[in-house]
Order: sequence, then C-alpha cells, then structure tokens
Amino acid sequence: MKTLLRRHLLRWIGSAFLGWTTFAEDAYFRVGLNSLTLVEGSLPTGEGGGFGRHWRTAAALEPYAVLDGAGEVWLDHEGERRDPFDTSEPRYDSQFLALRAPGGTEVSGRLFLPKSDRSGMVSLSFKVAATQAKPEAREAFLRAREAHYQQLWDRNLAGAAWFRHQQRDTARARGSETNERPMTSSFRNGRRTGELDDTFELFSGGRAISENLQLDRQLAVGSSTNGTVALSSLEGITVKAMDWKPLIQGLKPAVDPLAAAIPHDQHAVFFPSFTALTDLMDEADASGTPLWHFLEPRAEDANTRGRYQKQLGLEFNDLSRLLGPKVIVSAAFTGSDPFLRTGSDVAVLFETKSPALLQTFVQARYTAAQQTNGEVKSVRGDLAGVAYSGVATADRSISSYAASWEGVVVVANSLRQLENLVNVARGKTPALAAQDEYTFFRNRYAKGDPNETAFLILTDATIRRWCGPQWRIANSRRLRQASALTDLQAAHLDELVKGTVKPGPLAVAPGGIDLGEVHLTRHGAVSSLAGNLEFMTPIAEVPLTTVTTAEADAYNRWRTSYQQNWNQFFDPIAVRFSLSARQLKAEVTVMPLIAATEYRSFIGLTSGGQIRPGAGDPHSEALMHLALAINPKSEMISGAGNFLGSMNPSLKANPLGWLGQSLALFADQDPFWDKLSRSTNQSGFIEGNFNQLPLALNFEVKSPLGLTVFLTGLRTMVEQTAPKMTTWQNAEYEGQPYVRIQAAGGVGDGPMANLSIYYAATPKSLVVTLSEAVLQRTLSRQASRETNQTAGKPPAVAPLPWLGTNVCLQLQQQFLTALDGLSRDGYQTTQQLLSWNNLPILNEWKRLYPDRNPVQLHEEYWQSKLTCPGGGSYVWNDQWKTMESTVYGHPGEPKTGPGKFLPLARVSSVNLGLNFEAQGVSAQAILQREK
Repeated sequence: MKTLLRRHLLRWIGSAFLGWTTFAEDAYFRVGLNSLTLVEGSLPTGEGGGFGRHWRTAAALEPYAVLDGAGEVWLDHEGERRDPFDTSEPRYDSQFLALRAPGGTEVSGRLFLPKSDRSGMVSLSFKVAATQAKPEAREAFLRAREAHYQQLWDRNLAGAAWFRHQQRDTARARGSETNERPMTSSFRNGRRTGELDDTFELFSGGRAISENLQLDRQLAVGSSTNGTVALSSLEGITVKAMDWKPLIQGLKPAVDPLAAAIPHDQHAVFFPSFTALTDLMDEADASGTPLWHFLEPRAEDANTRGRYQKQLGLEFNDLSRLLGPKVIVSAAFTGSDPFLRTGSDVAVLFETKSPALLQTFVQARYTAAQQTNGEVKSVRGDLAGVAYSGVATADRSISSYAASWEGVVVVANSLRQLENLVNVARGKTPALAAQDEYTFFRNRYAKGDPNETAFLILTDATIRRWCGPQWRIANSRRLRQASALTDLQAAHLDELVKGTVKPGPLAVAPGGIDLGEVHLTRHGAVSSLAGNLEFMTPIAEVPLTTVTTAEADAYNRWRTSYQQNWNQFFDPIAVRFSLSARQLKAEVTVMPLIAATEYRSFIGLTSGGQIRPGAGDPHSEALMHLALAINPKSEMISGAGNFLGSMNPSLKANPLGWLGQSLALFADQDPFWDKLSRSTNQSGFIEGNFNQLPLALNFEVKSPLGLTVFLTGLRTMVEQTAPKMTTWQNAEYEGQPYVRIQAAGGVGDGPMANLSIYYAATPKSLVVTLSEAVLQRTLSRQASRETNQTAGKPPAVAPLPWLGTNVCLQLQQQFLTALDGLSRDGYQTTQQLLSWNNLPILNEWKRLYPDRNPVQLHEEYWQSKLTCPGGGSYVWNDQWKTMESTVYGHPGEPKTGPGKFLPLARVSSVNLGLNFEAQGVSAQAILQREK
C-alpha cells in the first residue's frame, strides 16, 4: 500500500515538474507507424544501400514528430531504439507514435523520418482518430518521453543538464527510479580522434601538454559517504622533482620583473608590453574561434574572456588601448587553476612607472561600475599591510580588488588570490622567479626577443598541486555541485524565463552534495558554497579539511594510476607565442614526457639520429615535406632488417646498415594537384591515378657500398620469388643514372598494370618514387645544388628551415588546398554534426517559449552561446518545425557548408618540428598567413 501511494505521489509531483497537468479531457494514443493514417507521403524503405559519406551525421537523424495543435508527441521504440547506423529494412511494426492531446477531437501532425541513405529526411502528414485514444497509452507516452530525453542526455549535447532534468522528472511521473549517468566534465566530452587535430597536436607539442596535465581525468567517486578522513592524511604526488641544477649551471638569463611577484605554484603568462597583451586577445578573437570549434566537441562560446574582463573591470576599449602603452611596461596573467570557463581565481599584474596614474584609471572603472549597476558595492581593506580597494556584487559577476607595491599594480577577482600575491611580495611564499625551471625555460626562450608576444610557464609545484588531494577532491566536489545547481536551474527555469521568480531560499533535497544555503534570484540559483553557474567558487576557495572515505579512495586510485606515467621525474611546461600580421608561432617544451606518451614510437625510431640542415633534400618546390631522424639501431629498423634478411640470405647480415640518420617523404609541385583540386571526387581520382602520385621517399645514405649490396640483393630476391613478373630498366637523365621497375607485359590489369617504380642511388641518398618526372627533377636539383655549393652560391629560392632535429613537417598552400579537397567531406560532415547537435536544445526552447529567441535564452540562463561552427546563425524553419543553421541547414535538409577548411583558410604554409631531449620534447610551430 505504501509503495502504491508513493508511486501515485511521484507521478503527481512529476507531472507538476514537467509543466503539464493531466486533466480528465486529456487523451493518450499509441499508434504503430505501419498502421498510421498518412495524409501525405509514405514511409521510407530500406532501399538505397549504405550511407556513404553520411555515416558521420547518422546519429543526428533522429525521427521526430510535431502536432498541429496542443499536446505532445514522441517516437516510441518498442524494446531498444533503432541503431542509427543500421542500413537494414526499417521495422515500422516496432515503432509507434505516443501522443497526449485534448480528448474528443481528431489529432493531426507531421512525422519526419530519415531517408534510407541518411542523406536527409522525409516529411509526412498524419492523422489519428479520436476513437483511438486509450487510457493505458499514458504509460507508453511517459516511457517514450523518458527514452527521448535519455537518448539526448546520453549524447552529451548542449543542453545536457536540461535533458537530464526532463528524463528524471518523466521517470518520477512514471513512478520509477531515475537512472544515473556518469557526470562528465566540460573539458572533455568525447573528443574526436584520428583527424587533423591529432596531427597538429602531435607536432605542435599540444599532445604532450594534454598527456601530462590530464585535467580531463576526474575522480570516480562512489555514492557512499560513510565516514570521513583528514585531508592531511592523504599522500600527494611523490614522483621526484627533476634536478635542474646541472642544466642551469652558469645561466643568468634576463627575468620578467613580474615573476618576482607571482607564487611559485601558479600558472603564469607574461606579456612584454601592454600591446602584446591586446594583440594576443585580438588574435584569439580573429583566428581562435574557428580552430577552437574544430578542436572542441561542442559548438558553443562561453565568452570566457568577456566575462573575466567585465568581472575585473578591465575591458580593453579604445581609451585603455591608448593609455596602456604609455603607462604599462609589461603585464602578466596568473591564477591557481586553469578552469577559467567554470570559475577561477585570477589576477592581472602590471609593471608600471606610474602606479598612481594606473590606479586612478582602475578606480575610475570601479566608479563607473557602481554608477551603472546598483548591486555593485565598494570594498576596502588591508592584507599584511598592503591596502586594497575594489568593487563586488553578491553573485561575483563583478569582483575586482586592486592593490599596488614597488612599481606593480595588481587587479584580482579574489581576495584569496590577492593574498597569495601579497604573501610573495612579503617573502612569505616562494616566487616564481626563484624556481630553477623558470631559469631554464627563460634561458631557452630569452626575455627581450623582439618576436615574443607571450611566455607561459607551468612549474613543477603548480602541476604537483593540481595533482594533489586537496585540489583534485575539491574539483570533484565542485563538479558535483555544478550538477546539482543545473538541476535547480532547470527546475525553476519556467519561473526565470517568465519573470515570475519569487526570490528567496530554496529547500534542497538531500543528495549527498553540500551546497550550503541556496537562494533563487531572478538570474538563477545561487549557492553559498558553490557560487552560481556563471561563476563557480574557485577551487582555491573551497574549504576542505576532511573528506569522505569515498573521496579518499577515489583519489588514491587516481593517484596510483597517474603516478605510473612517470619513470623518474615530474614535468614542468613552458610555451612561447609570437604573433605578427603574417605569422603565428608557438614554441613548447615539456620535460620530461610521461612514460605512456604517444610520442614513444617517434622517440624509439628517432633518438640517436638527427635531421641535419641539408638532409632530406629540402627545396622550395616541395608542397609537403616530412623528415624523420633515424636511429639504424632502433628496434623498428633492426626488426625490418632482420625480416628482410630472413626473406633472402643474399641480402646478408644487417641489410639496412647503409641507412644514414634521416629519411624524408615529400610531395612536389605537379599538375596532379591541380587536377585533384578540380575533381568532384577526390578520393576516386586518387584511386584511379595513384600510379602518378608526385611523392618521393629520400633515404640518407652513409654507406654507398652497403646500399649497392642491398639493391643487388633486393633485385635478386624479387626475380627469384616472382620470376618474369617485373622488368628492370636502366635510364639516364642529364647524365645521372636511375632505374625503372614495372610489371612485365601482359601481367595484371587496371592501375597496377601501369604502375612503375623509379629509384636513383647516389653516394648521399636513395630516392624512390612512382613519378618519373619527380625523380628527374630531384636529380637535376641535386646536381644544381652541388654546383652551387662548389661555387659558393645560395639557392635561388631558399627552402623553409627544418624546425626540429627529430621530426619535421612542412606544408604549402597548394598542398593544403588539395588536403582541403580530400578532407572536405569528412570535415564538412563533422562540422554539420557539431552545428546540428545544438538543434535539440534550441528546439526545446522554441517549443516551450515560442516568443523568445532560443539562442539568446540559452545564453542568458546557461551562460553559453550556441554557435554555428561554419559562421552561420540559427533560425526557425516552420516547414520542418525545427531550428536550422543558415550554413549547414538541418538533418532533414542538409546544406554543404562554406566549402572551406576554416582552420586553414588563411594559412599559406605550415612548418612544424620536434626535438626529443632529456626525456622531454620541445616543439616549434609556425603558421604563415596570407597577406
């Protein structure tokens, strides 16, 4: 009896939460699609074969329906939902429409189903007779509604908090327990792999940074809260710090004056001038957004920079840009954690010759904030003898505290952060400038370099603190608090949007998440402990002296796994950025790398070898040039040599002993690339013309005699294992010999019948290619280079320099254009999916609040602007009853997009290089831009 009463109570509460009430006149329907009365159109069949290029967006082609009048309708999939990648004949006998509508009248609406090849959707009109209503269909309606929101929640789209809330409340309306899904951080969300972003990340050093920090690895905290333990009893990271003393002996680099004012365990970014600071922000606005969308799993903009500028009162308008260079010598940005998007304690430091003038300017900003916002309150105080003043609001949308000492002016958004800086100034806390790794990195990336725009450093102490129990457990708590706040925000969203909020305290149901006192304001839910969704309480301000046993166990498991990544030492990181109108440059050093690094294969192959300046045939005509250092004694090369030796004894022992220290792969200028770019089917063009690919392999030779023996043995092996299958012809170009290998007449058909392999052996190199023209140009270029070197003449057009000694990659615009063609389909469909992933929540807002702009509503209450990665906007399509992108359309009627590979649209060349050293990696990346 108690269970029955509880179930009915849950249903009543759930109905209230859902925003609809079950009246006596409501009718419920459950109609199979194969028996649905269609007024217009017909159900799609399974004919049409596979998905082709549309497989990437198949998940977005979820069937949906809308009613012409009041009510709700959901697709009810009997049993498991249909796999979006299933190409078999659809089974409409197991798919139903579940409806709720006013009783006593005929119901009509539109049904949208994916085409068999997933190239779009079909639109159908249907009607349901009033006599088909059945009271027992209510359960099917609720089940379908719950499954719909569960599926959207599982996809982790924008609006996931709302979908989770709707799923849970629908489950309560059914009288069932809610399902729990693992909470995900906004810093990962299923990042894509295997595409160009991985390549760029690998060569630029970004992979090393993400591997070492592992900020996306959250604690797996169980639900049990029994018992507590003292935080001080938990052991942090015990991996040894790297001994920098031998590496910095005798070094006395110029240091950043502001490094003496920043704590040793905080991240810091130094700017040599105020202009450099604004240049970097402008670059992020101009170029960062398309690349960020390419790397991010969601197409949204949290306006992080704008929120912090407003919070600190440091909007860089025309006046500040005019005044700044005259007053500010250099600047720095620091904070105790990197989670700027959700809420972090940060500070901006200015080195100035006129502290009074700069403070007057800041105070003027404070006064202006108070005049325009009545909620802004003035604050003043003293920290260890340093006076400060500031302004703040209860929700910390404005939170700024300014102080100065000895030529330094500081503006922080947190009194805790300001206190950290004051403690450094008073000598109570070690300064960043005193750290050995700072000396090492500042010597490598010397201060005063005219091209430097910014210099970032993460010290051993910073990363060690981020990996410690206090920081990791506090971060875990904050994520759970954010989840609880989003639930409260969703529960009261209708009041917030309609302006009917009654500000006051909220009674929060116990759930093991401590939010302290919670109030509902006209802007949303605010927790005394966690803050709000716009600005969560910074991790450094989370009070933490005891933790639950579940948290302690979770941290110990995480720590054990994390520490296995290092064989010996921990890993400071430094990055230098250099920006100009024509060039973007980044230099990264990570020392050491984690043991499980994805660079391991490169390290094993290249360590012990070196790419010398003239190695690999560098030439300006190369559209793509990849160079690798080679260690002939590496496991990979030794294994290949042993395999060849086992295949044919004539190759003798160590058949690859002739290899020098590098090899290179290059693509030359050739009409092939123009034809490829103009082709409407790039993949098909390459398949039909791969025997003309203008690519060549260049092996450095250290033993010409060894190479001769190898080639002789290789030919003998081929002729013995496949007699009369190939012909070997000697040829000559400009007096230089080469060899052509091709299939014997009458052997095979198709592209293979026309395939030829060309090679030329010289005392310094072995060149192998499928294109005779490429080989001939290579021989001519080598002869010309030797002639010029003898005469002391430089090349007519200097090639790009190698930026690394272990791995180098260079790309020119023409090759990027060809790459654009080859990757366009994959890139465009990926961008389509990113754009379409915003549609479900936008459609929710349009359905619930038809008079509001869905994009603006989402930004106002969820602190994130949903953006189209193709640069378009979102508008309502009344015919298809869905929001759509002006660039990518919607799943029912897709648009191909801008047709440009946006991250590389303005890039004329790319030059990347890696050096492996002292168990670490240093990388350089230079992107040259069009005028």
